[in-house]
Amino acid sequence: MAANTIFYNARLVSLISFLLGTGIFIFYYFTDATLVIFFGIGFIIIAGFTNLVYLILVITQIKKAKEKQRNYFLTCSIIFLNFPIMILYCWFTLTLMNIMRIT
Repeated sequence: MAANTIFYNARLVSLISFLLGTGIFIFYYFTDATLVIFFGIGFIIIAGFTNLVYLILVITQIKKAKEKQRNYFLTCSIIFLNFPIMILYCWFTLTLMNIMRIT
């Protein structure tokens, strides 16, 4: 794969996984559907693995290329931001599961 393709795909995968994860979280927040939890767990596994693979690819490109290291470090930081956000969403979802909603 070309370096620019990896760079572009890593940012795209990171953005898509963030938006889909946020969408799943918001949908669960408003519906409180158990099925969404199972879908979310599967999404976390797939998105986490995909982000990790692209992170490794970008890190290998950092070692090879010397001229665009700043862009690659920016891409790595964008990918790294997905992991704390995922942990925050999981923590908030577990908190929501323990709260009884009376409607």
